[in-house]
Amino acid sequence: MSRDPDPGAAADRQTSSARARARAAFALRTLREYRGLTQKRLALLSGISKTTISDYERGQMAISSEKLVALLGGLGLSTRAWETTLRHVQWLDYLEERSQSPEQRPRDEDLDLYAEGIGRDLERAATDLLKLLGVRSREEPRG
Repeated sequence: MSRDPDPGAAADRQTSSARARARAAFALRTLREYRGLTQKRLALLSGISKTTISDYERGQMAISSEKLVALLGGLGLSTRAWETTLRHVQWLDYLEERSQSPEQRPRDEDLDLYAEGIGRDLERAATDLLKLLGVRSREEPRG
């Protein structure tokens, strides 16, 4: 029997838009707080009103792609950072949901897949940082 390579993705396909908004809300609030910004400061940096940011962070509104670009600009983050954060929130949501029921406890395979995902994300982040610093990887041809 073939397993879905990403249980978090399988769980996400079965969730409502309200759940997706809740995940985005948590990710936005977490990233904003991690950057040490208030909603007011992020509003100034992104050009999006504090009220709208508050609505996003409470999961009251879905974030449009145009607004997301502005928010990420205000946070000084890339789209990849946003996608990575959402993927981890998705996994945590999945694992928490599974742990609520004794017969649905997360399997070792689930945790291994999550750990592999974290490893890939760290490798991509390190590669991005090296490129930003102008350091070539050993695999890149000089030319």
